[in-house]
Amino acid sequence: MSSNTIELNHYKIISELGKGGMGTVYLAKDSFLDRSVAIKELNPLLTSDADLIARFRNEARLQAKLSHTNIVGLYSFFEQNERHYIVMEYAEGKTLKEIIKQTGPIPEKRAIAILRQILSALEYAHGMGIIHRDIKPSNIILDAQDSVKVLDFGIARVMGERGLTLTGQQLGTVGYMSPEQVKAEKDIDEKTDIYSLGITFFEMLSGRMPYDLDSLSDYEVMDNIVKTPLPDPRDYYPHISDNAVNVLKRMAEKDRSLRYHDAKQAADNLDKEQVFSSDTKNVLQRDTIKDDASKTVAAKVKQINEPEDNIDYESMAKSLNKKSIITLILSVVFWCGTIGLAFLYNWKKGRVALLSLFSVIPFSWSYFILSSTRELFKEKKYKDIYDVLPRLNVIFNIFLVIGSALILLLVFLK
Repeated sequence: MSSNTIELNHYKIISELGKGGMGTVYLAKDSFLDRSVAIKELNPLLTSDADLIARFRNEARLQAKLSHTNIVGLYSFFEQNERHYIVMEYAEGKTLKEIIKQTGPIPEKRAIAILRQILSALEYAHGMGIIHRDIKPSNIILDAQDSVKVLDFGIARVMGERGLTLTGQQLGTVGYMSPEQVKAEKDIDEKTDIYSLGITFFEMLSGRMPYDLDSLSDYEVMDNIVKTPLPDPRDYYPHISDNAVNVLKRMAEKDRSLRYHDAKQAADNLDKEQVFSSDTKNVLQRDTIKDDASKTVAAKVKQINEPEDNIDYESMAKSLNKKSIITLILSVVFWCGTIGLAFLYNWKKGRVALLSLFSVIPFSWSYFILSSTRELFKEKKYKDIYDVLPRLNVIFNIFLVIGSALILLLVFLK
């Protein structure tokens, strides 16, 4: 089917979202309910088997009963023009696989928050008797707020019961298969999902798979899954707590009897205190010291630029203005008296005294202008100006005294 098709049943196809061994997925609009949906067109190789289609229908009925915030809901299963379609909730966002590819290792705190949501989905589905069987990052979608949606519950069960393979691989992407899946054991239970999620958790924390899928054949990968101990994710990314590694290793135990009994038990163990190895502690301590130093510098800058809110700059400005005006009036009276005496005593020396006065006035006048500018103190960033002005006042008064002394000497000394 082409994405250019206008209508499919009562759904309007908008675009193609992706394609895989199971079929092609389209974004569509439900014209009845006015909502976006995802429609999966099943691969014709699957739909040619009537018994398989019957199994898909039964599984769709079971999955439609799942109602959980972290599980993509299934709305409908129908046939049109000898093609079979599964209508699902449209989960907007990126797959966990895409996010890991873009960012590399996911910080532990974020990874655990994602893991909790997936465990919650598994706990609910397992309680309903449904096993996923194909948990992997590409089946997990995260939106912009890291809210999780798990895809394709139930579909893998139908494929597994028939032992089908569409791409030359066993059911379940090889790297995430549990040892019991690799050995094709018949009594697969919910612990296979716990194992696959453990491998997914490994990839979240380290940014890579535990086995090199590029250089190893499928057979070698499966042999490693069954026989080779899981590597420590800290070999690839050291900043992981001991507790996270312990949870991861128990989830991915090769002997399923040693794994967590269920998803809830795994989630409960995430609540334990995070303990880091000595090397990781040193790195984190160094980063913490740097962070604390940065915060201290920032606090000092903030203290300088943003003084305490309880300072009344308006009152401070008014008080300074009042004192400045009084100082100016007293200075003018003093100068006028001095000049008057100088003229009475000697007219020529009075002119010299008057000229000397002009060397004193600019200092006091400049100070008066500064101190009278109340707007300076309405913004907190000018607090340091208020601290400087009293010192300038002292300096200006010193000049005033020196200037007045010079005038008296010029006038009264013969």
